Amino acid sequence: SQSERLFTDTVRALYGFEINAMFGHLAAMILVVTFLHLILPGSVLLTLAGGVTVSVLVRGLLLYRFSKRARPPEDLDLRLHSLAIFGCAAAWSLGFLIMLPSLHSEHRAFMMMVLAGLTAGSLVTLGTRFRSFALFSCSLMLPAIVALSLEEKTFDAQLATMGGLYLVFCLSGARKAAHNFEKGRFQHYRNEALLQDLEAARTELESACKKSEAANQAKQRFLANVSHEVRTPLNGILGITDMIVESGVTEEQRGLTDIVKRCGSNLLLLINDLLDFSKIEAGKM
Repeated sequence: SQSERLFTDTVRALYGFEINAMFGHLAAMILVVTFLHLILPGSVLLTLAGGVTVSVLVRGLLLYRFSKRARPPEDLDLRLHSLAIFGCAAAWSLGFLIMLPSLHSEHRAFMMMVLAGLTAGSLVTLGTRFRSFALFSCSLMLPAIVALSLEEKTFDAQLATMGGLYLVFCLSGARKAAHNFEKGRFQHYRNEALLQDLEAARTELESACKKSEAANQAKQRFLANVSHEVRTPLNGILGITDMIVESGVTEEQRGLTDIVKRCGSNLLLLINDLLDFSKIEAGKM
């Protein structure tokens, strides 16, 4: 059914973007470590880097498992993917919460920009399924938003507000993207069905044309054979009529034989026309 095909295409699209997502998370992690290694303790950065790296490795293993499957995707594949992206988002959230007390305002803004960038990137990698995007983005952004909103500084409250508005905006965009994906896939399925119907109609039309051509050839052969078969005895009748006339008959008999001869000649002309017509259809004239 179309619903099953949509599920299959959705899961395959999610796994199809996994490599992009993994490289994106690793690049973001390297960026954070590069900019904050002089500010944060090594243990904090190690916690963040280790958590993100492990989550990326898990996603890579799941991608390898999925690529080796010969069967269509199942519910288990979707659940495992959801757990993997949740684990990745949790690694970032936990890392942010651990480093938050050691971050100054500008560094907190930098980390929120990193989280916002990861959320924006997931619009592409997870945009085919709204629930997957909502799970990842909310797990990624909400802990940071709540933690900042609990801080006393006005700047932190402003960051939390901006982060909340950004998350709502991304969720709205993801819903539209998922809807457009489903709409596009259903249109694709309808187009495929239409093409299959057209192909079936073309096959039936070709078969009907071949049958019509065979019937036409049979008709031509029949006309040619019948014309020859009828013309031969008719010529004999006309010849015998001429012989009767020449043998000496009364005026009344001559009139009758003339009628026979005239009718026979007309019939012979008609048969000749039929024969010529069959030759024209056969392309012999």
